[in-house]
Order: sequence, then C-alpha cells, then structure tokens
Amino acid sequence: MIIEIVPYDSNWPQEFQRLASDLSNVLGDMALRIDHIGSTAVQGLAAKDRIDIQVGVDALQPVLIERLTCRGFIHLPHLSDVPHGKNPVPEDWRKFVFTCPENERPANIHIRVLDRPNHRFALLFCDYLRAHPISRDAYAMIKKELAKLHPYDSEIYYAIKEPVFDILYEAMEIWAANSSWSIGKNEPA
Repeated sequence: MIIEIVPYDSNWPQEFQRLASDLSNVLGDMALRIDHIGSTAVQGLAAKDRIDIQVGVDALQPVLIERLTCRGFIHLPHLSDVPHGKNPVPEDWRKFVFTCPENERPANIHIRVLDRPNHRFALLFCDYLRAHPISRDAYAMIKKELAKLHPYDSEIYYAIKEPVFDILYEAMEIWAANSSWSIGKNEPA
C-alpha cells in the first residue's frame, strides 16, 4: 500500500458521521462515545485519506470483536503505543483496532476504554492541533516529506513519525493544564 498524504478534505467530517452512525448501530449502548480522531479530524491538516475513529467503551470485551467482525470489520492485532516517558501500564494503553472491508470507505476504528490515558491522548492530540496551527502545519510537513521519501515503506514511515507524538506530548499536557482543557471542550462545531 502506498503512503500518500493529501490536502484536508472538507468531506471527512461527514464521512466520519456516516461511519459513526454505523458503529453506533452495531455496538449499541456498548459505545459510550464515538469520536473523530487523528489527522482527518483536524480542519486544515493534510492526512492519509483514511478516517480514524475512536470508540470509548467501559471494557475491552470479546463481544466487541464479535459484533464488529460480524458486520465485516477486520480485526487487526495491535501493540500498545505508549508515549515516551509515560508509565507503560498495559491496561492503560490497550486497545482493539479494526479496519473497514476493502470495498468500503477506508477507516481505522480504535476501541479504547473510556478515560484511560490512550483514550484521552487521542482526543487531546486533535484538540491541541486545532488550537495550534503552527504545530498542525509542521506535523503535516513531516508527514508529507516522510511519504515522499518512503511511500512504500510503512515501517520506516511510522518509525520516524511516531516520535513526533512524543515531542508534542509534553507541550500538549502543558497546554491542557494551562487552558483547563477537558475532553470534548475544543471539538469542532
């Protein structure tokens, strides 16, 4: 699969809404909240044309995998991503990851326990980039250059891109503390 970074697409929020509605129907009241996360959730941010969705649940239960795979979503094995310097308590960073079937709109679905550090991190990242256009644009530049240099090597692309989150993490936490940030406070209208 080729890695291609495209300009922000104003249709991404509507495409998220359609996918979120589908996930809500499949998961019912197990989905405590469904959020548009990742680069496609930040207006003006160039990204891969793949919608990232986070579903907050009260526990990572096998029934979630069963319901989503019955609907056709593809369950991917995934290792936890722990920001550098954070306590790697496995339960704080565990998640289920799914993709859409090949004939559907490309998306990644991240199922995380509500209010755990990894759930909070995904929301904070989007809100921080929405509030800081210089950081947003610098992040886009890094992704574009990496995709140009390594369009066919996702291993190198992610090995270089992932530490960018570590660089931003401390600034994000300082901003959150100084702005009285809370989950959902800076979501787009």
